[in-house]
Amino acid sequence: MKTIDDFYQAYYKIDGVYHTNMLEVIDYDNPEDVTLLNEALLKLLSDGEILFVLDDNTEEDVSAFVLYRKGDKILNEFILFERNCFVYDAEFCDWQFPEEAALNKEERIAFFERLNNLIVFDNLNLEIKNASLIKKDRNLNEELIDLRPTQVNIIKILAFFWRYIYIAFAFGSAIILRFSLEKEVSNIVLGISILIYAIYFFIGIRLQFKHVYYAIQKNLKRKVDLNNMTFNAKDLKNQTIFLLVIGVAALILIFVGFIEL
Repeated sequence: MKTIDDFYQAYYKIDGVYHTNMLEVIDYDNPEDVTLLNEALLKLLSDGEILFVLDDNTEEDVSAFVLYRKGDKILNEFILFERNCFVYDAEFCDWQFPEEAALNKEERIAFFERLNNLIVFDNLNLEIKNASLIKKDRNLNEELIDLRPTQVNIIKILAFFWRYIYIAFAFGSAIILRFSLEKEVSNIVLGISILIYAIYFFIGIRLQFKHVYYAIQKNLKRKVDLNNMTFNAKDLKNQTIFLLVIGVAALILIFVGFIEL
């Protein structure tokens, strides 16, 4: 008798990339199998998470799945490699669980924003077909702001903390230690502080923390769009490189500090 774990274990990483042999496990004619699969996907995916998963049931990488969870809803789309890349057709975008239904306008916008970010962030060889449908959805949604004033204020406060208070505290602590003849310790403290900042913002970009988006947009002196808190491809790439650079610099500071102790 099959269990949730049988389907959960059908999804695995190889060299950091998700793969699946799910088609060897499931019998789509058996409703119990379909239910177990979707329950396994609820376990695999966190809320709002999207995954690109290669299909291992073929000898070559000619098919894949796009998985997405929103609340208790699951999207599980099968896609093919066409010509030079995998292709996801924006015209077909449906929830498969708990019941088959089309994504509404707001759900489509959120899904394709996350999919675009995943393509850029993971450098996926994936193209979205009929992208004009997504643009149409976004234009219809220009006046939508689904955040309450209290939530907007919290976003601004957290962004202010990371832009000013945290930075001031980190450098202030390092300066105080340096003037108290603790130069080596000051390097370590400053390095750890910068490393925490880099890691936090890297995770924040990956998980789409709204206050991280807000802070970075303000640092770049860009317009903040409360309707669409996502980065364009260029900014996403530049911010990732910047965080990697300061992360490496932080590790060097920490290393030098410990050497000099």
